[in-house]
Amino acid sequence: MDLDAPRLLLRTVSMETARVLRLGRIPEGLSSAPDYPVGRTRDAAGRVGDLAEPDGLGMFLIIRKSDLAVIGDCSAERERMSDRAVVWVSYEIARSAQLQGFAKEAIRSVVDWALQQPGVDRICAEILTGSQASQKVALAAGLTVMDTRRFGAIWCRTRTSLVEERSG
Repeated sequence: MDLDAPRLLLRTVSMETARVLRLGRIPEGLSSAPDYPVGRTRDAAGRVGDLAEPDGLGMFLIIRKSDLAVIGDCSAERERMSDRAVVWVSYEIARSAQLQGFAKEAIRSVVDWALQQPGVDRICAEILTGSQASQKVALAAGLTVMDTRRFGAIWCRTRTSLVEERSG
């Protein structure tokens, strides 16, 4: 399942693509920003088998449409909590592609899509204190602070806020 955003394509990471990323390489047929893969990419790719679900939740490559370069990745990981489904999102953008709105565009697309999936009630992200860029990304995706922790905060958006946004 691929997601389409104005300047980006978010491509679901298959098991084969994850194997290539774990080796620090780029899948055949794609180019990448000079500083991608980034720090957590190998770890996230190592969990693709655990993340992959029939409904497409998992890891996505963030591909810039203008040159088909991979500039980052993001994950949407389902967590079951009693009778409610929570999806945790995270992302990483190559330094050379930062400060251009790509993270906002990618996470907004993933959050909007995930909230439309059956059984998903809430999207959350854990953001460290002082990470103003990530806070701006969360705000752009409609997430708000739900809980504070010692080193950061939990930001969430619920299916209810999606309904209120569309009717208001």
